[in-house]
Amino acid sequence: MSPFPFCVPPGVLAKQQPLNETIWATGDSLITGWEDEGGATADLWQSVDTDSDADYVNRITPVINSTVNLRFKLDTPTADPTSGQVVELKVRMEYLAPFDPLDTAPVAILEIREGTSTSRASTTGITVTTTPSEESVFMTPTEINSVTDWSDLYAQFSSTTTGNGVDQDVDYRIYRVRIIFSET
Repeated sequence: MSPFPFCVPPGVLAKQQPLNETIWATGDSLITGWEDEGGATADLWQSVDTDSDADYVNRITPVINSTVNLRFKLDTPTADPTSGQVVELKVRMEYLAPFDPLDTAPVAILEIREGTSTSRASTTGITVTTTPSEESVFMTPTEINSVTDWSDLYAQFSSTTTGNGVDQDVDYRIYRVRIIFSET
């Protein structure tokens, strides 16, 4: 028995446990042109920080042949994740065509950002549908290891719509934004 019962014996490393938690949006960042379900244009993060479909943020202006962006600050995880675990940005979204059906369904990009300008993980080619659906981007071990400050995370939704411009307006709805940390 070691004379120091609270010491880790030489050569034995304590293994970091994978996180098993969900962090939610905690602040607005890039929200110009968006409003919540009640018409408010500030504190929009409060409409995407639960599992409820009753709250959402909505882009209500014509956006055909343009790109729209929405970015939220995320809560700080209780610890840094391990590189071998699952880190998933998950967003529930849909679009509405208030006039005519779109020529082409909108395509979205989801990103996990560190700070407002450094993309740490992203996906492209997500087709936004007219039915609310959950879409995700998963971080690779390399992407997880590239994050230097887990307290400075942002989630970003970007989408571009194309069409002939005649009654091709589109509204986006985002219902929830979170990062899920889970074991593999």
